Amino acid sequence: MYGIPYPGSYVIDARGVVQSKYFTPDYRERYTGGDILLDRPSRAGRTGWQELETPHLRLRYRASDEIVRAGNHVALRIEVSLKPKMHVNAPEVQGSYIPVQWQMAEGVWKVSAPQWPSSEKIHLKVINETLPVYKDRFAVARDVVLAQQKELAAAAGAGKEIILEGTFRYQACDDKVCYPPVNIPLKWNLRVGDLEMQRAPEALRRRK
Repeated sequence: MYGIPYPGSYVIDARGVVQSKYFTPDYRERYTGGDILLDRPSRAGRTGWQELETPHLRLRYRASDEIVRAGNHVALRIEVSLKPKMHVNAPEVQGSYIPVQWQMAEGVWKVSAPQWPSSEKIHLKVINETLPVYKDRFAVARDVVLAQQKELAAAAGAGKEIILEGTFRYQACDDKVCYPPVNIPLKWNLRVGDLEMQRAPEALRRRK
């Protein structure tokens, strides 16, 4: 494998200082520009959201890219705004409490673990217990790595589309009551584009 170039991306600020860097151990995989920009205060993350509401919270979600290609790293993001006095149990909650969960269906992709934010501890006087929870607002993200061209094209079919599906599960509580668990179905429709196979311009090619 010596001599094979591995793609990478750097994010720099206005002074030219590196803020973050993105590399993969497999040269066939790439972080998309959308994936890199989704968590940043840029215009790239302001559109394309799907939104819904339950009695306990408002949720919106989106993928970093609408058009994907073989080997892409695509970011999925969920943002939750809880209604007044509501909280949900964080993933690390113990005992009989139901934690917040984000499950994804299997397909021609690999899904990373969700990146949950840090929780906060609250003390419930009614039951005299302290629990890790999320209140107000929180966001969670995870990456999906798509299969290589042959497998991805077969799954996409003539319509050149793949559908990612998942479920966001939570149990909301207020100061006195814990409500029945809720399962929110999630769906991302992604168009599959062709790989760019054109060679680099003559002037940019490595010479012997």
